[in-house]
Parts: sequence; C-alpha cells; structure tokens
Amino acid sequence: GDVQLPAYKIITDGVSSWQLYGDDDKVYQGSHLGLSVIDTKTDNTEYLFSFTEFFDHIKSTDVVAILKDKQGAFWLGSQATGLYKWNPKLSLVTNYRYKKGSEKSLTDNLVWFITSKRNNPEQLWVGTQNGLDLLDTSNDKILHYLTTENPKTIYHRGNIDHIYEDLDQRLWLSTGEGVVLFDIAAQKLIDIPFGDKVKELLTLGQYDFFYDRYNTLWSITEKGVNRISLTTSVVDPLDEMTANIAEDKIFTVLGYLPNSNKMLFSTNNSLWFFDLETRTSTMMYQDLNIKESEWTSIENVVFDKKGLLWFSFAGKGLVALETKTFEQKYVYDKNNSNVGLNIYGLMVDPEGDLWFSSHNGIYMLNAETHHLRNFGITDGLVGKEFNSGAFYEMYNHTFAYGAMNGLTIFDPLVLKAKPNDEQLSVHATNIKVLSRDLALPFVLNNGGTVQLNYDDVGIRIDFSPLTYSNTNNLLFEYKLQGVDDIDYPLTIENNITFPSLPSGSHSLTVRIQSSETEKYSEEFIINFVVAYAPWLSPLAYLVYVVFFLTLFILWYAKRQQNTHLLLAAHKEVKYRENRLQLALTGSNSEVWDWQSSNNLMFAKRGSDELGYNNLQYSYSFKKHLSLIHKDERKLFHSRWVHFLEKADVNTSFSFSYRMRKANGQWLWFKDLGKIVATDSEGKPTRITGAYTNITQSQADAERANFYGEAFKKTKDWVLIISDNFSRVIANESLREVFLWQDEEFAFDAN
Repeated sequence: GDVQLPAYKIITDGVSSWQLYGDDDKVYQGSHLGLSVIDTKTDNTEYLFSFTEFFDHIKSTDVVAILKDKQGAFWLGSQATGLYKWNPKLSLVTNYRYKKGSEKSLTDNLVWFITSKRNNPEQLWVGTQNGLDLLDTSNDKILHYLTTENPKTIYHRGNIDHIYEDLDQRLWLSTGEGVVLFDIAAQKLIDIPFGDKVKELLTLGQYDFFYDRYNTLWSITEKGVNRISLTTSVVDPLDEMTANIAEDKIFTVLGYLPNSNKMLFSTNNSLWFFDLETRTSTMMYQDLNIKESEWTSIENVVFDKKGLLWFSFAGKGLVALETKTFEQKYVYDKNNSNVGLNIYGLMVDPEGDLWFSSHNGIYMLNAETHHLRNFGITDGLVGKEFNSGAFYEMYNHTFAYGAMNGLTIFDPLVLKAKPNDEQLSVHATNIKVLSRDLALPFVLNNGGTVQLNYDDVGIRIDFSPLTYSNTNNLLFEYKLQGVDDIDYPLTIENNITFPSLPSGSHSLTVRIQSSETEKYSEEFIINFVVAYAPWLSPLAYLVYVVFFLTLFILWYAKRQQNTHLLLAAHKEVKYRENRLQLALTGSNSEVWDWQSSNNLMFAKRGSDELGYNNLQYSYSFKKHLSLIHKDERKLFHSRWVHFLEKADVNTSFSFSYRMRKANGQWLWFKDLGKIVATDSEGKPTRITGAYTNITQSQADAERANFYGEAFKKTKDWVLIISDNFSRVIANESLREVFLWQDEEFAFDAN
C-alpha cells in the first residue's frame, strides 16, 4: 500500500534551495535568490542579500554552499565566480564610497569634512577631494555638487576641506581656491556679499577655518588671524591675540572652552585660549620637546565626563589635561601604547569612552580602565587610514569618520558591545638565535623543551594567536622563570628577545589578552635548558671547591707556622724591648719621635718629666721650643735646622739643654736622634731618638768642679787614695814639698 508521509510544513515556497546551514536557533538558506535566514522559533524567513547587490560583474545570484568559521564569518560559494566571505558583524557599520553610477556613491573616496544640515540632522554635508555631497542617512541617497570632471590639480573648488552652514542657509566652503559661498536653496555658488577686505581675506589659502556660535568666521591665512562677522561684515584683526605669539605660529582654532568666551587655539607645540572679553591670550600647555621647525599641530579637543580636556596632537600622540589647573594627566603615544602618532577626530560616546581615528583604524579608550581597543576593516570600517578634520557626532550620538577611501558611520555603543566569541589561544611560531641555526620541529608544542648552548646569543621567540581578525586588540604577557624571575608588562609585540640566558633551566610563559573583553588565553609554556660552560659546570665547581679547600688547608697550616714564628719573634722582641726599657729606665732615659707631616713631637717628657698634663702624648715642635731655656733655645733651633737641611742618615743629632717644668723649675736633658725616614726628595720625614734627664749628673759635675778648684788651691797637704788602693791623687801643696810632677799616680809607684 501507499506509505504515509509524516506531517510537514512549508517554510519557503518557490525557492530552489542549494544549501542549508544550522546556527543555534537560525537556519541559513542558500538559494537561487541569494542568502536568507530562517528563525526556527517563529518559522519566519528574512532575505539577506544576493551577490549582484555588491558586485557589478556577477550575474548569478545563486548561493550554492555555506560554511561558518570560528570567527563568526560565513563563507559562501557562488555558482561560477568563486568563494565569498560575509561577516554579519560588519552590518554594525555603514560605509559610503565612490561607486560610479550608484545612488549611494560619494563624489570621491577621499573625505575631508563632515557636518550635519542645520534643519535636518539626518542629512550630512560631506566635503571630498572632488565635490560636495549631501548624504541622507535615512535612505542612503546622496546628492552631488561642485564636482570637476577629471581634475588635474587639487587647487579647485571641488576640493573642500571645511563646511559651515550659517544662519541664512548658506554654506561657507574652504576649498582649493579659497573660501566660496554655496546657496543651499539655489544649489549653486553665489557671490560673497561683503566688501573687498573680506573677499581678499577669503580668497587666500586658509591654514584653518572655523565658524563659531556668534555667526562669525575665524580665518588663519598668511595675513594672520582674523575674525569676520557674517552679520555685520566687520573684520576683527585680533592684534592682541598675536601680541605674544607670531602670526605665522598659530595653526588651528579649536572652539570655545565650556560656558565661556575663551577661544582655544594652538601652535605647533602649545595650546592657548584667547579671551574675547579681556582680549588676552593664555597658554594652557606646551611641549618643550617639540622644535619650532617640526610640523605638528593640535587637531581637535574634547571634554570627557570626568572634566578632562583631551586633545589630539598630530605627530605626537594623545594628551589629557586637568581643566582647572591645566596640568598634564595622561599621555598616550608610541612609547606606551599602540595608538601611533597620527590621531584625529576625538569624540566621547554617551558612556564616557573616548573615540578617535588614526592611520590604523579607529580606537576606543575605556574611560575607567584606559584599555585601548582597535577597530579596523575586519570590524566593517571603510578603510584603515582616516583623515584629519573628517569626523562628526550626529544628533543620535552616531559617529561619522572620513577616510582615504570613503565614509564610515556607526553607533559607538553598538560597535563596542558586539560579541566576541572567539576562543583565544597563543602558539610559538618560531625560535631562533643569532649565534647558530637551531634544529627544531616544525610545530612547537606547549610545554616543549629547547636545548641551548651556554654561548647562544640573540634568542628570539615569536608567537601568534593564529587568527587574522582583531590582531590589533591583542596584548601579549610574558613571564620568565628560572635563574631570574621576571614579569614583563603587557605589550603589543608578538615576540620577545633575550640577549642571552644564564646556564640552567628556564620557563617562558606566554598569554594573550583581548583588549575587548580583557580575558586571557590559556598559557603557552616553553622550557629552555641552557648548557653550562665547561668551566662553569657543577663538576667544575666541585673541582674548584676541592682545589680551594686544599689551598686553604695549606694556607692555614702555613699561617699557623708563621703565627708560631711570629709569636716567638714577638717574644724575643718583647724581651729585647724590656731589656731596652730597663736600660733606658736605669739611665733615666726615654724615647722621642718627630714627624714632619704635622711637625709634632711624640714623647712622655711633657707630662712625666715636666708635669704638663695636656702634653701627655704629643705636642707641636713650636711648643717644644717654647719650653727650652732661652740660653739654649737659639742654638738648639739652629742645630736642628742644620740637621734637617743636611739630611744625613749616617749622622746623629745630639744636644743638651734645659726645659721648664710646670712649677717653674728647670731640668737638664740630653737628646740623641737619627733620621729614620725620608721623602722622595731625600728630606727627613721622621726622626727618632732618646732623651736623658741629666739634671742630677749636671749638678754633680758642677759640684765636683767647685770642690776640685778648692782642692787645688788649699795650703794644706791633701792626699786621696782610691778605694782599692790602686791610685793616689795629691794636691799642689803636697807635690811641691815632695817634688812630685804628676797630680795622679799609681799607689805603688816609687
């Protein structure tokens, strides 16, 4: 009998389906009409697109194959023209380019300026290198004005870099031929309804051109800075503005400070404001590292929700100032981030995050964490290189940026909130050293070990997330453990280089972090085992220890032997010293020393003999002279000087003299000394000797001399016999009686 078919429901009728691809609650359908998506919960079908909507050369709309990759992109196979890629995430961004014959085409890809129409904020005036466009964002229709067919130069009226709509529905356009006036209603250029002075200024090339809230134009030309009232046609030359700054140094006019009449303007290295009420200029910021000859400028300023003033410094980076003190708060440049030097179009989204364009896509700076996030072509942007001055925030906080190849419009809140489900992973792709070629496997496994020589230098390891998308939003974290533990800060560099690694075991751990989600990948670990140099190996250290231990034992034994010898010698010296001291003490003598470096005498005589407590150890030579009796002082000094000048180490200094005691008495001393040290010129530097207290012997000599004279002159007979009866002395009276010739003779002489 007939087979009963199960119940079914027709979802799409009259469609030739080539391929179905299930993705969660959705089914993507490739058919002869193109690509569609079916919601399996509601069974509703939504037509997405066909190839012919994007490519003029394709005639077939068939999508015959569908595959989704890990990055969320769909790869679509066509009937005859190959494989195409479609990323649903790119639909978050709307792009406009030049496309001949299309209603959605700009007049030129190079966009210089963007602003909204005063009476319809959904419409944007777009200034390009060849024409003025009026873009209606509600229906993507574009009207074209002032185009030039095949322009041979950039100096034409279609090259528009500034657009300002005044209160009379007129556009003031700064072009390659100066400033022109465009009547919006008439859709044509009209004559400027002002005098020759104004026209002369506006026909000049405009270095910068600005329109303020007072229906006034600010013009910077070779004739300086001028302010032109569009209501009265009066020209204000702003002489006070250039009182402290040369006219040719003012580059840009940037708008008023909030709730004030202070107009911001810049030079190539500084930010100023001009107060319209006081007519004075005040400098807010200056970069002293920028030379006057450098071509840099501040492109625009913006205030964030924290009250910081941010400005893009073309050629230098991104700077934030405190608005009350004008102190520098933050700086981002190539030295501490990946933003580069060309930063344009600062804007703040409703959540307070900072956005700006560059030559490497569009960046977002998180206001709280200061994480930088980069958006590029893979996120749907029209291109990578964006232009200075080409930016605008629309009425609904949608951002528009102009690039070298078109116009990009997006909602910043939606774009930064787009999900990123990609699983992060990091892999080592290459390891090399400068000193030799390494023999490594083609694939480097996580946890693998690399053997290195002790003399390997220039060790470089490259890593990759093995993905082509969002690479600008990845940061690398490196950590080296081993002989030294080093944690490196997050960096955009996907490689790390070590000049060399010390011998031993090391472990390099690498992770990547997404600046979008701030999540980390799993760790990738490479182990390095660096061989020891032969003279630095553990065995070599053992040999060194044994060798030095042996040397130490020998040295210690020798030292002990020398110690015993020194002790014996010291004992002998001490014995001799004691004998010398006994001899000196017995002869009533002591040692003295003179040193030329400080001209001091070192001796115990001052305190022990003379009784001066303050002369216990040493005293000056001048003090020594002052204590000598005046009868001997001059002679002592002259002999001392002669002894020093002669500087003969083989002769001795000898002199007897009196010195005054503390109680006023005089003592006799006899000094003997020799030169014991000289300098390089042979002059004495040290003299050492002994002194003897000869006061008693001197008194005895005088007494003996006195009695001797009396003995000689007496008339009595005097005969003196020695104790041992060996000698006899007779006085003159006795010798005359006995006719003795000699005063002294032997006891037994006849």
